[in-house]
Amino acid sequence: MTVDTRPWSPRRRALASGLLGIVFASIAVTLFWNYSPVNSYTVAHGDMPYFVIHDHVTNLLTYGDGAHFLNLLTGRPVPDPGYRWHRPLPLVLVWLVGLGNPRWIPYAFILVSIAGCGLLAFATAEWLGERWFLGPLAVLLPGSLASLHWLGPEALGVGLAMLGWKRDNPWLLMLAGLQRESLLLFSLHRRRIRPIIACGGWFVIVMAGFGGRVLAEGLTNFKPFGLFQTPDVGLLVLTVVMAVFAVWDRKTRGLAILFTLFMLVLGPAAESGRDFGRYLLPLWVLGFIAIVAIPGAKEPASSSIAST
Repeated sequence: MTVDTRPWSPRRRALASGLLGIVFASIAVTLFWNYSPVNSYTVAHGDMPYFVIHDHVTNLLTYGDGAHFLNLLTGRPVPDPGYRWHRPLPLVLVWLVGLGNPRWIPYAFILVSIAGCGLLAFATAEWLGERWFLGPLAVLLPGSLASLHWLGPEALGVGLAMLGWKRDNPWLLMLAGLQRESLLLFSLHRRRIRPIIACGGWFVIVMAGFGGRVLAEGLTNFKPFGLFQTPDVGLLVLTVVMAVFAVWDRKTRGLAILFTLFMLVLGPAAESGRDFGRYLLPLWVLGFIAIVAIPGAKEPASSSIAST
């Protein structure tokens, strides 16, 4: 019997990395699940007029925006529903995976979140080239874990943005922007205006349907240097270190500068490490790539991440 000793193609490497990312994410969710306390049928969560925690899944959703998403998808009252709908991608995906069934939708959050981590590991492996095997470690970055803790979609959005940038695919860039508008910085750096126009058009539609409160709510997330008021000093220092590495490396410099500027205007809504770790996940991934990338490795011209 002969053994195929030929090196794996870049696509197979990225797929292997994506599968490992799914494994890592599944382990993380299992740990969060096991160490998550459950108080059966506890009603009310923050500013939610009605939310029932009755199992591990619904309890995990309260660590982020999942409680709002679940109520919105199951027909329960939600404060400022327009603010949730201006990022429609996770809502639509969870509804499709759960087949629109209110009993299945909470578990659809698990599948979408874990699959998003697989996509992030896949995209990171494509950017790393010969060190593709380190791609799954992107799932263990603070922002990825913070998102997994509440079964959120941040890793999915960043994975779409990275693939869209690398492949110069406006559709992937648009989908990333529909997960989180800050990911349109990838489109801006690529000088692709169509994803920005498409996402802006959707935002106008949402504002027309729900009123200007959508914009007002979004603006509360911004305040110059507001992030530096955070009590999570350790995570903030590490974030700055990752930004320095990302800006220093010429391959990640252009995008890193954009996301560093974004970091400088994050406001009080992002003061907790759990929040700004998610918002700045792209900056962490870029810093990670800058740290582990092989100096002088040959990459296709389309994969250069230098400032344009």
